[in-house]
Amino acid sequence: MDNTFDSMYYGRCEYLAGVDEVGVTSIAGPLIAACAVLPRLTPADDLQLFQIDDSKKVKRKYRPKFAEIVQDYALAYGIGIVAPVELDVLNGAVASNLAMRRAIADCLSRYPQITIDFVLIDGNQPINLKIPHQLVSQGASKSLSIAAASILAKSYHSEHMNARHNINPY
Repeated sequence: MDNTFDSMYYGRCEYLAGVDEVGVTSIAGPLIAACAVLPRLTPADDLQLFQIDDSKKVKRKYRPKFAEIVQDYALAYGIGIVAPVELDVLNGAVASNLAMRRAIADCLSRYPQITIDFVLIDGNQPINLKIPHQLVSQGASKSLSIAAASILAKSYHSEHMNARHNINPY
C-alpha cells in the first residue's frame, strides 16, 4: 500500500497518526487498539513499509514481521488496552473509543517529542478526542498509517492471546 491517502492530510499537520482496534467482537481476551505515526514517505524511500496492508489481508505468519517493520520505521506508536472485565461493563463502541484514546495517550507518553496534530481513525463511530481527527470507513484498506496501526493491534492481540493460552490452554 502506498501513502497517497495519508499524503492528502500532510498539509494539515506535522505528525499524522493512524488508529485502529481489534477484538471488539471477540468472545475472549481484551480489546486492543494501536496508534502509529509514520514518517512522510516518498516512493524513493525504503519500500518495506509500503508492504504493510490491512491486518485482515495479511496472513497470520507475516504479521509479526510486519509489526517489526512498523516499529522500526514509525516515528511513534502506542497500544491501548480495554480489559475483558471492562468489556463486560461497556458496550462495544464505548470500549473501542476508550482503547483508541488509550493508544494515543500511550503513544504520546512513550514519545514526548511527538505532538500528534491529526488522527485518521478506522471506522465510522464518533470518538471523543480533542485532537483533530477524521473517521475513515474501511480505513485500514486506504491509509498506510491506519494499516500500520491495524498490524500492531492485531499482532499485540495475538501475542497476548497466545501467552494466555500457554498459561491456561483450556
